[in-house]
Amino acid sequence: MSRSHHPMRLLLTALTALVLLAGTALATAIVPANKTFSFVGACTDCSGSVTATLVVNGAYTQGNPLATSDLVSFTYGGSNLLPLFTITNTSVTTMSGLIPTGLPSFADFYITDAAIATPTFQTFTLLSVIDAPTTHFFESTAAGTWRAGLGSGVAINLDQYDSDNGTAGTWGTPNNAVPEPGAFALVAGGLAVLGLRRWRRQ
Repeated sequence: MSRSHHPMRLLLTALTALVLLAGTALATAIVPANKTFSFVGACTDCSGSVTATLVVNGAYTQGNPLATSDLVSFTYGGSNLLPLFTITNTSVTTMSGLIPTGLPSFADFYITDAAIATPTFQTFTLLSVIDAPTTHFFESTAAGTWRAGLGSGVAINLDQYDSDNGTAGTWGTPNNAVPEPGAFALVAGGLAVLGLRRWRRQ
């Protein structure tokens, strides 16, 4: 090869090295996208059906036990009896169970958040009224039954909760993320370098 080709060879080598370095940096920087699971259940005491959405971090693997550290957010869609509520990774106190690998499916899952009110006691003529702590919980089972609840805020001589109960509670397929545009650009750049090299050899 003549000397006039040496600058082009150096340029191609530099471009190849740049693409490899960019690929290494991109692979290091990519964090798995969050995974979203959907729930639909039939009500036995509320009207119609209810929905819920569980978002966990991308490191979670289906079939493995869930931990509070996996949670991004959980949202119960509410019903005619129970308002919508959301539990986040800063308010969750308990999360257990798992999301099975084969979806749609029933699943053992339980989540609850911290109380957001402190119980106080007020005495009336014949009744003792307790301002109960307000907490949220949701539970589904491998048998398909499910329940969701919200602390009522007021109880008369006992703990009283607003709750939804139902059957046929099914978890749906997660919404997996697609590759980022940066990954496509990296592949395109590598193919361009290889194409240029092949053209120069002809």
